[in-house]
Amino acid sequence: MSDKSSKGFDPSWYAAQYPDVGLSGLSPREHYRRFGKLMGRDPNGAALAAPSPVKKKTIQVNVRSMPPELSAEPTSTPATLVEAAPIIDRPEGLDVSADGSGAAERIAASPLGLLDGADGETALKALARLLRVDRDCDAGEPAQLLSCNSVPLQSGVSRIESAWYAGRSRLRLMIAGNVEAGPSTERAVLRCYQPDLDNPLELLPAGDGVRLRLIGPAFHDVELHHPLMPIVLELSGGEGTYRSFTLIPFPSLLPGGLHWAELKATQTEADPMDDFWAWSETLLKKALARPQRPQSSIRRIGTGTGSAGGAKDVRADVESWLSKLFGLELNVETSSGIELALPPDCVPTIGALVSSDLDVGKLGHRIGPYLVAEAESFRPRWSIVLPQTQQPWAGAATLRGPAAKRRATGPVSLHLAIALRSRPTERPQASDNREAGASTPSFGLPLSVIIHASDAERTSRLVDALQDKIGESAEFLILASDNGVRAQVESACAKSPLTLANVGSDIRDIARIARHDLLLSVSDRVRLDDPNALAVLMEMLRDESIASASCLLLGEKVLKRQAVLQVGSGGLFPSGVSFAAAPRMSFVEPDAADALPGLTYPVAANTLLLTLFRRKALADLETPTTPVPPTSADIRIGLDLMRAGYSSWCTTRAMAVVTGGHSRRDVIDPVGGDYAAPDRWAEILSKVTLARELF
Repeated sequence: MSDKSSKGFDPSWYAAQYPDVGLSGLSPREHYRRFGKLMGRDPNGAALAAPSPVKKKTIQVNVRSMPPELSAEPTSTPATLVEAAPIIDRPEGLDVSADGSGAAERIAASPLGLLDGADGETALKALARLLRVDRDCDAGEPAQLLSCNSVPLQSGVSRIESAWYAGRSRLRLMIAGNVEAGPSTERAVLRCYQPDLDNPLELLPAGDGVRLRLIGPAFHDVELHHPLMPIVLELSGGEGTYRSFTLIPFPSLLPGGLHWAELKATQTEADPMDDFWAWSETLLKKALARPQRPQSSIRRIGTGTGSAGGAKDVRADVESWLSKLFGLELNVETSSGIELALPPDCVPTIGALVSSDLDVGKLGHRIGPYLVAEAESFRPRWSIVLPQTQQPWAGAATLRGPAAKRRATGPVSLHLAIALRSRPTERPQASDNREAGASTPSFGLPLSVIIHASDAERTSRLVDALQDKIGESAEFLILASDNGVRAQVESACAKSPLTLANVGSDIRDIARIARHDLLLSVSDRVRLDDPNALAVLMEMLRDESIASASCLLLGEKVLKRQAVLQVGSGGLFPSGVSFAAAPRMSFVEPDAADALPGLTYPVAANTLLLTLFRRKALADLETPTTPVPPTSADIRIGLDLMRAGYSSWCTTRAMAVVTGGHSRRDVIDPVGGDYAAPDRWAEILSKVTLARELF
């Protein structure tokens, strides 16, 4: 059927002109029929090409002058977000006041004390206490009675359906506006404020006020004076018949904000905005009640040799926010409380700052979970949980303080920090072995090598390369499942001291006949392009509690006739639980180069493609009495080593290449319920790194 309203409609132009069309899931024509026409959008560009001259309505305002540091334009390009231009969802030249949809209204700043006596007074009192302003209205007010008062903006015509940062200091609101128009309908007005950093009793208007449209959705940009400080939203009747105030205590939880990853990691509601309001309410209540337990609260933020936040503008925002909202200064000593020690690229989470129930245990320090987000856009990437048995290291957020009288009852249950890391534009590249081999020194430690052979020529090259790296003391044990390959390997390596292991031999049995204390399991598909890889693995095994060590493995993939390196394995991690039959744990090989760049960490198991074992630990394990699938042998060994009191570690500081590629595994119950039964889950999860994707 044709529609007269869309005569001359240009779908290509319409979709290109209005980017939200592609996000709606509708065809351009259907989007125009349902929304564009009601919003006054041009169907074909004619109105934009030749706009009609219209006299625009202006409003005289009395705007309070802002301090120079707030009103000045940034002198450099922000390092966090690319500024998006304000959305214009109507053709240029259209007088929005002529059709009754209203024009933007500016408002003068109002003292916080003059905004009482309206719906949402609890939100204003909460803001006053959050800013530590001494006012009569909040004296003695129980914290549990204070609230964000988000209900007016969660339903009806004023519902905020979505909100996100369109720039470093620009918040974009998507408002519903979906009620029928009528003579008795009073259009509401939405205004936004932020407290003055120099005088918290004063509220500064954050951009223009806007009269809400009867039919939406509509978009409204809020120009923030500070990207992290609280926001007050005033919803009032067009004729001033009512006023309601809502507090956004921590706007940086919204997408594009500095703490976006924190909201993503705790998301429980189906609707992201409902989850935002619920989590904001929870954090607000904790923040207002926090002074009641100073000994279990963060009283100092330490950042080592660097500065929190990385980029200069982010660092400045964080420092002023910590000072104004929490009374915390970076690297300033205090007489009581707990210190949150952060790596240079980290910022504290809001959950950690408002918590009043932190514990450092008997040792006086505890490693806490942290989040990883992209430094340029703050996009959430990973949730990382490290075992408490691990010593403090450069990549973890750590609680420090006087040793507690009681032992900590369990792991830290909240994320302490967000690591802001730039994503590499290219995957890690290993060096060329032919160039690096000449300068690679021999290792003084004798080494036994188990080579998983599948091709005689590759095995011969690997033996030669290892002899150059390890020296004449190397012992080679060849494990080949095919008799033909065994014969070819023996012929190709006739000049090398080789021992051909029996077909089907378990690596534990081979460990019992090996001569040296260190045992390297390596596939003939592996190229040791990184000249320092073996040295790094040997250094890791200096700790006698570690039984196996591996490094990042890059798999080759041919794209457009070129070999491209992609992350294959960085260790095996527990990833979840399956209820397909009985409850069983699953294991996965995540993108460790992205989640744990340049770090060394404990894992559930290391792949047998390249792992250096402590021979005695491996030899002492019992040989399985039932067959173990070859694809699960490494996980079985890792779990058995853990049961014997050892740990397995991996590092992304060194790497090797697997020719022919490597498909990262995601398997359920790979070794049977006896080795990953529910009664062992707590033990397994407490001893290894947990990495969870947040996108």
